[in-house]
Amino acid sequence: MNSPKSVAAFTLIEIMAVVLVLGIMAGIAIPALQTKTSYGLHTQSDALVATLELARTRAAVTGRSHRVHLRLNRIESESRNADIADQYWIEWIAPLPAETPSESTPKEVGRSTASASRATQEPVVQLVPPSHASLEAEYQAIPGQFGRSASLDHEVFIDAIEASEGIYQQGDLYIYFYADGSADAVTIVLGNAAGHRLALEVQALSDAVRIIEGNAT
Repeated sequence: MNSPKSVAAFTLIEIMAVVLVLGIMAGIAIPALQTKTSYGLHTQSDALVATLELARTRAAVTGRSHRVHLRLNRIESESRNADIADQYWIEWIAPLPAETPSESTPKEVGRSTASASRATQEPVVQLVPPSHASLEAEYQAIPGQFGRSASLDHEVFIDAIEASEGIYQQGDLYIYFYADGSADAVTIVLGNAAGHRLALEVQALSDAVRIIEGNAT
């Protein structure tokens, strides 16, 4: 009489052990993948936050208005041009160079020494304030690194800029910082192709830029 052949099979305990191991591996791999995907987004947002906060600080210290110039290179079809990244830099209203008297300016003839001396001791008081245009030039890039155009990585883009006037997704936009420490209240939404989103909230009276994490809906 032939003995029955033994059939190899997994026990319930073995199956549960395999499922447990797979669950642990997934728990390690998925967060690591998400962290790698969003790393570039956080790095780019940190650089933009530093630029925004520097613009506010410079405006308060120098007593002159600054602005962050944002250039959104989004095209009308809503697709991204991989060759042109979004850009930003800081601009300010720089003071005009101090005017120096020319050495060739002719001296007045016929004035006595006493009257000339008295004129130098009694400066003329201007009753009419100088015009804004005579004191300040147009906005121009600040000197140094932050005045040069910085580009976002091609994987990261400015998804939208939310302001009181509306939501903007393309073109040249400006965030103003004033000499009294205030600023335009806006929210800059950064995104990447994986669907991750970060909102940078510039508040009117707060020095720090608030970072809000979220995903595209």
